[in-house]
Amino acid sequence: MNSAEQFLPDFLRALDDVAKPLFEGVAAEAREKGLSASVKADDDEFGNPYLQLRILGEDDREISAYSLKSNVVSHMVVHIESFGPNEENKEIRTNAASINRAVLETELAAFFVKSVGSRLDFVQDAHPVGF
Repeated sequence: MNSAEQFLPDFLRALDDVAKPLFEGVAAEAREKGLSASVKADDDEFGNPYLQLRILGEDDREISAYSLKSNVVSHMVVHIESFGPNEENKEIRTNAASINRAVLETELAAFFVKSVGSRLDFVQDAHPVGF
């Protein structure tokens, strides 16, 4: 299998093995803070698989979302952050290697602070001050 043929299986494996457990950890911490949160895996209207973390406020209005989306044509991964209807989405296009624990913990920690104004406990525990 060449690298183009390997992209999608590698992407899906990285979502299951790395991203999904981290997204679920963030969702659990959001729920501990009294918010609603969900993790969803699906395909978009073009057949591109994605994984999405959504954090909702008390009135079930979306506070923020973080998505990892594949582009099966370009063989790229898109990290997408959104923070409500009045802010632009932040998109970073990169390769599948960006779906690793260190990158995602860093990105999700910053995302959580911006979303709910709080640090992620499980990231703090994994990376104590001075790490």
